[in-house]
Amino acid sequence: MANYVDPLNGVQFRGKHYFSMWQTLFEIDMKYVPIKVIGRGAYGIVRSSINREMNETVAIKRINNVFDNRIDALRTLWELKLLWHLRHENVIAFKDVMVPI
Repeated sequence: MANYVDPLNGVQFRGKHYFSMWQTLFEIDMKYVPIKVIGRGAYGIVRSSINREMNETVAIKRINNVFDNRIDALRTLWELKLLWHLRHENVIAFKDVMVPI
């Protein structure tokens, strides 16, 4: 279960809420309600959530330190571009990007 927390710098931005899962801080839009962790890998954590506005279940991938390494940043960009263009019933559809403030 997600533990709601205050942001690290103490400043909470409007429209965002924060929670911790497996020592990882998530900063997500208020329209998403966290449900549970789906998986964990080398690049971060994926968790299921509900989009309140669309009333649909979504997966949110939290990528750790995405801009710390140029190669990892390029791989992430490649993954986003691929998901944006790919349309198949067995591949999750790309919906949104939440950039940390």
